[in-house]
Amino acid sequence: GTGKVCAASADCQSGVCSAGICQPATCTDSIKNGSETDTDCGGICGACGTGKACLASTDCLSGTCNAGVCQ
Repeated sequence: GTGKVCAASADCQSGVCSAGICQPATCTDSIKNGSETDTDCGGICGACGTGKACLASTDCLSGTCNAGVCQ
């Protein structure tokens, strides 16, 4: 979890290890983590563009999520 000692990003739930410490997931870390539906978008982050993964229409800039993909 966040704040734990790590040797590599794979050691952290967020996928982010910096200076030997697990960092929290953010909407700007270039990793699909936290509640994101695709890398740095969806969920609590900003809406995703066309072709990105989604769970709901609110995950997409277009407002349309079809079969898990923003339209």
